[in-house]
Amino acid sequence: MSNPFDSHEKTPSLTFSNTDPTTGVTTPKPIGTRIGGKIVKAPELVQQSQMGSGKKLFWQDKKKTTDAVDAHGVPNQPAMSIVTVVETPEGNRSMWAQKSSKDGSPCKETSKAIAVAGAKTAEIGGELWWELTGLIPNPQGGQPSKQVKAYYTPPNAFAQPEVPTAGAVPAPPVPAPPAPSAVPAPPAPPSAAPKTPEGFTLADLVAAGWTAEQAVAAYPVLGQVAGNTVAPPAPPAAPTNNDRAAAMAALSDEDLDMLKMRRLPDGSVVPVG
Repeated sequence: MSNPFDSHEKTPSLTFSNTDPTTGVTTPKPIGTRIGGKIVKAPELVQQSQMGSGKKLFWQDKKKTTDAVDAHGVPNQPAMSIVTVVETPEGNRSMWAQKSSKDGSPCKETSKAIAVAGAKTAEIGGELWWELTGLIPNPQGGQPSKQVKAYYTPPNAFAQPEVPTAGAVPAPPVPAPPAPSAVPAPPAPPSAAPKTPEGFTLADLVAAGWTAEQAVAAYPVLGQVAGNTVAPPAPPAAPTNNDRAAAMAALSDEDLDMLKMRRLPDGSVVPVG
């Protein structure tokens, strides 16, 4: 597996340490320090190298060594890191995350940050930052282990695209959204009830004791509903005196007794008393 830092040009690393250029003494930066930037090269899994010699590093008995095999000839596990190159005001810098599943380690915390952002991996154009949250002393007396919290922001999908070079195929135009459908007009309000010249409606006359047939017969305008004239049936004719006499003559003597009336010899009916 190739190591990008073994190439013709090395990328300086971002670290949480300060090294005195005169004494060479390295000390941790203050808690709360942040390092990172915009990703310009996708993360890559590489084998760590020894400072100075450039020899590959391996794990043996939980310690790093340049020996590829142990004393029994058993291959040692390569010491791997995930390297991400970011853009900073000082230029491009590499961020090294040693493979680890421990909480607080740059590798584990970066994996968490990517998941929180809803992404699958750190992508070019996104931003990766580490914040120093604590230091764990090294039992062997070396540099303490750094505890960090990672922050990842995916690239902006709506960022202004770069100007295409000559001969590049332009992207297809984005179709315009469909026009909204026409809103139907509200229904017309119902027409007002017709009235008589005096201002009475059919309901007014019915409330006063008229039948609907009598009211429409007297005022045809009351039979107009929504422009249509309703022809009312003719009201029944009032009974005449002859109709009443015929009805009384048809009554039996028992009916007359109940009505307190009596029949005269000429056939007419008169009240009793």
